[in-house]
Amino acid sequence: MRIVRGLVRKIAVIATAYVAGVFLILGVYTGIAECNGLDYSYTFVYTFCPVLKIKDSGNIILPEPHGDGDYDTPAGSYGPVVVIDELCWEDTTFVEHEIVHARQRYRLFFIGFQLLYTYSERDRIYFEYEAFKAENRLVSDEEIALQLSLEVYGNGLSREQILVVINSYRTEQLKT
Repeated sequence: MRIVRGLVRKIAVIATAYVAGVFLILGVYTGIAECNGLDYSYTFVYTFCPVLKIKDSGNIILPEPHGDGDYDTPAGSYGPVVVIDELCWEDTTFVEHEIVHARQRYRLFFIGFQLLYTYSERDRIYFEYEAFKAENRLVSDEEIALQLSLEVYGNGLSREQILVVINSYRTEQLKT
């Protein structure tokens, strides 16, 4: 019984730290939005997990292009925060894409997502596949694979190689 109580106590401490971290991030970004006069709102994923959506005016949060070949970033997600460029705010596809990434972060307790996204090409491709699929459910897997192969997410992989990654990921999920 003592072991169970100790385990429950440790889980409670970890859960409290996790929730406190999420609300700290939300508070900081809400403060940034307030101080800079940016529009923002909250939405929820998994019913009770908050996601802060910020309309970024003038690249306050999103990175600015710095030189030739750089492109303007229309949207980004930072933990439980989704930032959308003001020019794309009304385009629900950008919002939905980034909300999927916020959902993935919650699903993998943030650090798990970041580690997989950064160090696993296979997982990064599948995370982006899920986000692109959420943008438009009518787009075929082949079209998404082609888009991923043309963008930085595919790291030079062909459309066929990306389709293999997507299908193998799905097959593994069905087994679990």
